[in-house]
Amino acid sequence: MRLRRLRGAAFLAIAFGVAGALHAQTEGGEFARALRRASESIVRVSATFPLEKAPFRLDGADATTSNTGFFVGPEGQVLTSLLGLAGCTDITVVCTDGREAPAQVAAVDQPSGLALLKADLSGTAPLEFVKEPPAVGTWILLASARRQDGGTAAVLAPGLVSSRRASVRLQGVNWQGLMVTSVNVRRGSAAAPLLDPGGRLAGVVLGVASAGGAGDCLALPSEDLAPILEQLREGRSRRLGWLGV
Repeated sequence: MRLRRLRGAAFLAIAFGVAGALHAQTEGGEFARALRRASESIVRVSATFPLEKAPFRLDGADATTSNTGFFVGPEGQVLTSLLGLAGCTDITVVCTDGREAPAQVAAVDQPSGLALLKADLSGTAPLEFVKEPPAVGTWILLASARRQDGGTAAVLAPGLVSSRRASVRLQGVNWQGLMVTSVNVRRGSAAAPLLDPGGRLAGVVLGVASAGGAGDCLALPSEDLAPILEQLREGRSRRLGWLGV
């Protein structure tokens, strides 16, 4: 499948608008609300592995991974990526307000690569879902967790929606209706949320499609995420079938 590319003025808006958009966050601009909401819901998910089992960044006698997650319930329910969790011995959820808590995997959805964690936290703020899907050509914001000043901070990366209903084969699954955006996906953003300028959940990152040296962020729209999330909340896991000898 050939994904549509942003050209001309749209490309320039992305190339030169990133700094302005990020500046607007701190100056009370149009993305300030999104940053506030992201800061309430975004967490950093840290997983620890025995050194001999994971070739990740070394931290003493163990190996650790760090990825983005976000609250989807008021009692410490966190949605994150399965990547970097298989075989781990400990999972810790780190909030932007400094709170840390151990977490356990409650359920997984292998086709989408998503996992629901239950952290030992209460009074958490889940992201609100968008009421209407974002239109092609409108702003979209990728929210991720980053280490900052010894703690964790929510960071926004802006881009534009380039397609709303793309058909893509991803992780061995034929996905219908994925949202394609121009957002630059950085390391540690697997299953990170995509927000509208008001800070509402519009989609979740599933992967990146590269063509001609450029990459498109592929996301599961929030309306398609809703039934998967409901299944995970009920503790029901969905796994990929396979045949072997």
